[in-house]
Amino acid sequence: MSAEQMAKLEPAPTPRAQLSPIPEPSSSTKSVKTSTTVVTPAPKSQPSPVALDDQDWEKIGEDDGITTWRKEIPGNPVVAFKGRGMIDAPITKVASALDDPNRQKEWMSDMAEVYNVEVISETERVEYDHASVPWPFHDRDFVVRSKVEVIPAKEPTFMIRSWSVEHPKVPVKDGLVRGEIYDTYFKLVSKEGNTKTELTLEIFADPKGAIPKWLVNLFQKAWPRETMEGLQKQVKKPDLLPHPKIVEWLKTWRPSAP
Repeated sequence: MSAEQMAKLEPAPTPRAQLSPIPEPSSSTKSVKTSTTVVTPAPKSQPSPVALDDQDWEKIGEDDGITTWRKEIPGNPVVAFKGRGMIDAPITKVASALDDPNRQKEWMSDMAEVYNVEVISETERVEYDHASVPWPFHDRDFVVRSKVEVIPAKEPTFMIRSWSVEHPKVPVKDGLVRGEIYDTYFKLVSKEGNTKTELTLEIFADPKGAIPKWLVNLFQKAWPRETMEGLQKQVKKPDLLPHPKIVEWLKTWRPSAP
């Protein structure tokens, strides 16, 4: 395919107005202030993180201990995908791998660049992700706010959730298409005496641009499995040690009321 044909397939990105930020998952309608930005709830017509729940998921696969599901979101051609499986490592080690931006390129496929834009607190940050995309399409980038929570449950449970926001330090870049993450999360539950971790992960994201949505759905269908397999390899690395802050977070966990 010639450069001219490629340009017709997906023209080079041009500067455009920033997207409205996606709000933090909350029932509140008030703006959420951070140290440098204000994240304002998006209009109800936009996809929202709270649109994803435990209802209406269609099971599409079960292999090698990993189960995957899909879910169609009304009004959006992009399909949400979910996966669940067991990681052979304690929850503190899995959470440490997930929480370290420097390791994401090692276990997340096609990730070219990851760095913290702003550390809001020990449990929240704004992160920049640059994903490589196969030719003839342009690379994508994302600016996301991530939040870590310790969840009351029968077993120790972490939740790491991310959604797209704007940030003045990372405007849209020439040559890249700014994608949008409506909701992505990792839920970690300690199992078998804290020797293993049950991992549930979801993705509901749109890379935008000219990539056909059927192709987006085809690629993202494999994301839960590929991500879980990448983490399974990552936790076996001898240099990955539980981060002290993760250990401290776990101490705050309390079992849910019966």
